[in-house]
Amino acid sequence: MNSRSCCTIRIATLLIALGAGFIFPSAPWIPAHESVLKDAVYISPTWGYSIRWYSSEWTVVDESSDGKTDRLALQDTLGNTIAFSGSTQFDGDARTCLDDMVNRVLASPGAADPETVEGDIGMLYDSREPEQAYTLMQVRLPVAGVLQDHAVYLECQTLVPGEAVFERYYSGPVGVFDQWYDDIVETLEDVFLPASAWLPIPDAEQQIWMGFAPLSGEWRTNASLLPDEQGNPLLLVGLPDAAGDIRVVTIENISDGPVTINPENFVLSISAMGEEGAEPSQAPYSLTWDDGAKANADGSRQLQPGEIAMVQVAIAAFDESTIKCDGSPQIVFAYRQSESDRVAPIASNPATTCVQAESFEVGAPAAAGRPKLRLSR
Repeated sequence: MNSRSCCTIRIATLLIALGAGFIFPSAPWIPAHESVLKDAVYISPTWGYSIRWYSSEWTVVDESSDGKTDRLALQDTLGNTIAFSGSTQFDGDARTCLDDMVNRVLASPGAADPETVEGDIGMLYDSREPEQAYTLMQVRLPVAGVLQDHAVYLECQTLVPGEAVFERYYSGPVGVFDQWYDDIVETLEDVFLPASAWLPIPDAEQQIWMGFAPLSGEWRTNASLLPDEQGNPLLLVGLPDAAGDIRVVTIENISDGPVTINPENFVLSISAMGEEGAEPSQAPYSLTWDDGAKANADGSRQLQPGEIAMVQVAIAAFDESTIKCDGSPQIVFAYRQSESDRVAPIASNPATTCVQAESFEVGAPAAAGRPKLRLSR
């Protein structure tokens, strides 16, 4: 797959959002589960997206690739199934993809009584746009010959414009879905897509997104676009997972030439409203690439055009008791390319010792709220 040529249209669109200096408000921290990183990782061999989960909770029941379609399916002991797929179908159109997913569910032997689920504020979990479409249904499916109510979540996103789509699928008993909602949603959201799937957030300058997460009610904004000195896209830098001092970072070279990634370019600092403050910054005490054999002796790594790499960055936390609360300070994790003065903030959070510290947040679409499932019907 030549993903760089396929994402030209989106990269051109992203140029609108680029400007000088520290311009991208960053995503919130990814919450850590039991303070440990997810120990199971899947990387799509064809499309380059990654998925993370806890092997103690989920078992792989399908993993396949034919050079056009990559599939991964997970199951647990409670009757839940989560599946992901990237494929050259539907010319990259999410609406057509979702229609096909819905038809497949309804065509399942024994499927009956489908209905679209609404949230607790009365909005339906159903949206169909060319680049992202999703629905949450309640449908009766046979289990051991008996019809049982299931929650079925279906979502399609444009993976490569005009070429490929990415699918998320969930199915499980309504009672289990309701009880374990947060854990299920966390696993559905543990996906990091390549640059071809990112776009500027509508009506919000200087931010990019990977779609809207309807079940959590948040934007998928855990990455920044780093421009070069001429303002052209250089790197997509994102945060797929974090726990304690460790942050897992995915870096994609979206430029036309090789780019060297240096450990000292990752930094944890304190800033006020996105502007660099006078407080000290901290560099990594450890950096481990997912394929250490390709790294140089000093820990640096050269990425070729279109190459994607994953690295674990360990930076000691600040003593937040020493942080002054003037100016609504934020603790910012960022990447700074040494050849320029450009910065890609990857994640930020308010200092916990500063009460009601304010931060810039992009308004998300109106979420439907917690799903209202009929546990018996």
